[in-house]
Amino acid sequence: MFDDISKLEEEVKVFRQNILASSQLVEGIDNLVEDVQKQQELMKQVSNDYQNAMRSIADKTIENIERLESDSSREIKGIVESETSNAVQQISNANQAYVNALANADASINAATADLSEKYKQFSDRMESVQFDEVLKTCSDLKKSIELKTNLAIVGIIIVIALEIIQLVIR
Repeated sequence: MFDDISKLEEEVKVFRQNILASSQLVEGIDNLVEDVQKQQELMKQVSNDYQNAMRSIADKTIENIERLESDSSREIKGIVESETSNAVQQISNANQAYVNALANADASINAATADLSEKYKQFSDRMESVQFDEVLKTCSDLKKSIELKTNLAIVGIIIVIALEIIQLVIR
């Protein structure tokens, strides 16, 4: 397996060093585990001390709050009742103003509706009273009258032109 003894000795030496390093590694891990356990115990103790201190502070705070609460609660209750009463009154006043504004708006809308209905009725009555046949006949008569007057005006212009030509020829 090993050809010469020096190689074997060298391999044994490396093997011993590895075993020694492994032993040192295991020892280091054991020390690390021991330190972690000590740290955990210390943390438990600190945590317990901290919890006890917090309980003491909480108990004192609760006692102070209870003492202050009885004095302050009466004062706060009076303030809350007063503020609530004021707020209710303000809301009531605002609601009344809103109701009045709605009533005024409703009255204005009703008046405008009545006025519009009356105007529509008057317009409808006028439209019913107009006789479109008579309007059409009047328009037709007016058209004939305009055509007649236009024709007479054209004839008059032609006569004026003819007289002007005659007058130019005579001179």
